[in-house]
Amino acid sequence: MTGSKPQWIMASFMGTTCFLSCWMDDCAATALMLPIAFATLESMNLDDEETGTATPVEGEAWSTVAVEHCDEPVKIPPHQEPAKEDRTIWKAMVLSCSYASLIGGTGTVIGTAPNLIFRDNVQRWYPHGETGVTYLSWMAFAVPPMVLYLFASWLTLQFVLIGPKKLLKMYSRQSEEDLRKAVRVKNSIARAYSQLGEITFAEKSVLFLYVTMILSWMSSDPGFMPGWKSLLGSRGEMISDSSVGIFIIFLMFVWPRERPSFAPQVSAEDS
Repeated sequence: MTGSKPQWIMASFMGTTCFLSCWMDDCAATALMLPIAFATLESMNLDDEETGTATPVEGEAWSTVAVEHCDEPVKIPPHQEPAKEDRTIWKAMVLSCSYASLIGGTGTVIGTAPNLIFRDNVQRWYPHGETGVTYLSWMAFAVPPMVLYLFASWLTLQFVLIGPKKLLKMYSRQSEEDLRKAVRVKNSIARAYSQLGEITFAEKSVLFLYVTMILSWMSSDPGFMPGWKSLLGSRGEMISDSSVGIFIIFLMFVWPRERPSFAPQVSAEDS
């Protein structure tokens, strides 16, 4: 969808990393997205390796290494380093995913630890007052500036690392080489996606439980309407976001990995 231009690829990865970081730890979101980003960049540089446009390391073209328990020496091909422009794009991709994960952590109250500390301190300072700090109110306050921070970070990385000239060429007509790269990236992603196979029952279960946890956080005390905590009366005040998370984790341990079959099993002797 974004093509093969580094600007759009970086924007897509920053948006995805920022969204994931709203619901998980910043480090986990970065560690999840960086291997995918590297694989995408490597698929764009396949032609450079095949045509020999990569920059070799200074020294002998081939090196001979004596391997133990081997009669003949083994020749190792020269190590290929990416071009200077490619190294800059790789640096920009690493920084973009890291910055996006930090920015995404500000979007929700559970996105990062300082958000939770701030909310707990406010509730401790005003135990009998309505602070107005709820899951949805935090998102209404933090998501708009989060989007602005994300765009500003993307724009800054473009100017500092990639350069303003290429930023102005984003909307220019793609050349034949860019079109070949776009097709190669698309085929690489489609090939990797096909190797994943069909989504399993366990993966569907994890997705269902995770979405249930997020909806439970949002609907516990929306602020503009009574939440499900109000149905429990005074006991609802004892339930926190951590209680919901621990309950979902407990369900993950007891949830079956395979789809249970409720149909009676008939053996060959019975038939």
